Amino acid sequence: MKRFLIFISLHLLLFLLIIAYQVQAEEEWIIDKFRDLSCVRVSNEVTHGDS
Repeated sequence: MKRFLIFISLHLLLFLLIIAYQVQAEEEWIIDKFRDLSCVRVSNEVTHGDS
């Protein structure tokens, strides 16, 4: 019974590590420059400020 629990635990750990490795977001930075303003868009987020 102890071996079975270790076997299941190791497989669950391996599965969770693979899932955690595969779930990664790719960030795409888009920079728009206007006269005195730069706008940076990252994954549907908007950050703005003067340059």
